[in-house]
Amino acid sequence: MSRASWSSPAQRDLAELDRFYRECDPRAAMRIAEAAVAAGRLLAANPLLGSLVSERTIRKWRVERTPYLIFYRPEGGGIRILRLLHHTRDRQQQL
Repeated sequence: MSRASWSSPAQRDLAELDRFYRECDPRAAMRIAEAAVAAGRLLAANPLLGSLVSERTIRKWRVERTPYLIFYRPEGGGIRILRLLHHTRDRQQQL
């Protein structure tokens, strides 16, 4: 079975977005978190779905119906999620 492992920075990203949205709209917080986890499962089963970020081995995928991108690296048997970032954040600084 393919699996998605979340790096420490990606886990922090998920926790931060949950905190941010939970204050103003708890249902949105739950929906975004569930969409991110579902995207991780999809990518683990299909690691080449995302587009390459420049010429690196890192790929990106937009989390459905959210303003967030998952940055990940295919690894044997699945993927390693590196970051979960709002699409407006400076990716170069974060990766």
